[in-house]
Amino acid sequence: SSTPSVKTEPDECHVNNGLSVDTAVAPHQPSYGSESFEDVADEVLNGHDLSLSKFGQILAGCDSRGEEYFEIISERAKQLRVDVNATKEIQAAMARLPQSSDSIVRQLADIVAQQADVIVGLSSVVDSLLVKMNTLCASQQGTICNSQKVEEISLPEGTHLHGKNLTRQWDVPSIPPFKAFNLNALLNGWRRPGRTRSDDHVSQCVDFFRNYLVQATSPVAAVQQFSCRISGKSAKDQNLQDIPEPIVDVLVGCCLDALLLGAPELMMTEKELLANPTELLGRNDKARGTVLSQRKELRNTWATRLRQALGRAMTDVRKYQIKDEHLAPRPKTKVTGAAMFDNENPVKYEEP
Repeated sequence: SSTPSVKTEPDECHVNNGLSVDTAVAPHQPSYGSESFEDVADEVLNGHDLSLSKFGQILAGCDSRGEEYFEIISERAKQLRVDVNATKEIQAAMARLPQSSDSIVRQLADIVAQQADVIVGLSSVVDSLLVKMNTLCASQQGTICNSQKVEEISLPEGTHLHGKNLTRQWDVPSIPPFKAFNLNALLNGWRRPGRTRSDDHVSQCVDFFRNYLVQATSPVAAVQQFSCRISGKSAKDQNLQDIPEPIVDVLVGCCLDALLLGAPELMMTEKELLANPTELLGRNDKARGTVLSQRKELRNTWATRLRQALGRAMTDVRKYQIKDEHLAPRPKTKVTGAAMFDNENPVKYEEP
């Protein structure tokens, strides 16, 4: 037998566009009662605009801690937009309701109308966040792809960062607070740290840059007010100044030269190389042209890598402290032993 309707107002107040509104409302049930969860999920999530109502009906029969829920949220609900227009239908339905003569019903209707407004507002905010997130993810994916492409290009086996590879003098210009500085002498006295692999050229360059930076400026601490950014956007600390570009060019050029990427031939075009051929790049014009293109690509890639390495070195040096009028790394603090009770403190010691 059907559930009897409950009337709270006279019959004349229960008409809305010819429909009786005192009809009993059936209990809410998930819309996929006769279908499988996977089928309904596919139907709702395959579209571009997500209906929050249908999505809520799906989740009504889904354990929020189960694997199905995790799969929907993390995998299947990508690149979706909230169907804001669908949420506005609730507002429109509330606006079409006739005003009740019962004060309690009017108060309830006001509350529902406010909830409808909140739903539309939240839907719009969530939709805008999804748009920004999708844009950010696309940008991040592009950055990752570019980074992976950079990592794939390695230097020839047997390449070493060494002063004997330099083909010219590399002098840093005087741009206060940066002092005039000869990098050839510094690199000739530099030695690869024992903890750094011989084929880890980026880490070697970072260490060399740190050796320069701790004595680059007058006063020595002034260097901590500078940074090296790949671009002028998204600076983490707006108070930091950009290291002068002429200094960056010399530092990057010196390391390129020390990594056997500073040969004058790499500055030539293919036509210029044909007029001044060198057997170092190949025995014939075709071979030399191919090797030249590869070396140019390698040089451009490592120019970007070295700017990143300089940025890492400057980040490290900004954490240094003044000791005996010199910049030096802060002593490392290690914690040994785990406290077994609340009143026990871990033992700390500083390395010399």
